[in-house]
Amino acid sequence: MASQGWDSAADAGGESAEEDGIDRTSGSQEPQYVITEGYMTVVVDEPTLASPAVTEIVRRAGGYVESRSEQAPTDGRAGRASLVLRIPATALDATLTEIEELGELSTRETSATDVTLAVTDLDARMEALETSIDRLLAMLGDAQRTEDLITIERTLQERQGELESLRAQRTVLGNRVSLATIEVTLTTDPPPPTVGPGGFWPGVLAGWNALVDTLRGAAVVIGILLPWAIFFGLLTVAVVQIVRQVRRRRPPKPRPVAPNPYGATPPPPAPHLAPQAPVSPEGQQARDGA
Repeated sequence: MASQGWDSAADAGGESAEEDGIDRTSGSQEPQYVITEGYMTVVVDEPTLASPAVTEIVRRAGGYVESRSEQAPTDGRAGRASLVLRIPATALDATLTEIEELGELSTRETSATDVTLAVTDLDARMEALETSIDRLLAMLGDAQRTEDLITIERTLQERQGELESLRAQRTVLGNRVSLATIEVTLTTDPPPPTVGPGGFWPGVLAGWNALVDTLRGAAVVIGILLPWAIFFGLLTVAVVQIVRQVRRRRPPKPRPVAPNPYGATPPPPAPHLAPQAPVSPEGQQARDGA
């Protein structure tokens, strides 16, 4: 009887607690747990010098820098710095405003995701598991048979493992709710001009700059491909010269004479005439008389 009653009692307690947790959130109208994410781009004079300033601003607000990468300026490419910031949600607006004052704001966008139902569901499931584990521990002390002890311990381990997994998920979700994730880019590139009424000349300047950048990029590509083109051109000329020399050294092939079916048939050669013996005068007279 012990092995039949403990499991059903634990499951009943878990289901009732979970249903109770869902009912408590059904009447909620405003989100209580929100994940805030976003990105912003700030134009500064020197990104590598402004990056430590951003780190200090976030530290004073109670946050931290999750990742940071910097790129020094080179020929034809401006410097750049990218930071992923974790800022307390309560101090987000003030912190971003302070970062904007380091230079000129180019872009800024944030989004909020309501995770109230997910957090409430995790809380209800953890509460149900905790209640079930407490009941299993009580039944474990009252169990008399060995098979009941083994079954209860196995079920207890499974539910404790599930509870730890839910607690880890709840911790991660709570961290994302309490700390907003903002990706900040520090660059020296000016923001794109806005072409509106009276913005013809800014559009012309933007088009000219784009053309210059395109020609500069094309020149770089041509400079990269030019040595390869010269190499393959010389290789092609050498191969052609070798092929020509090999062809000149070969003896010419005889050309077969094709028969002409429509031409005149050449006359057969004249038969060979045997030399005649000299004729005497008497014989010549007899032949003439004849």
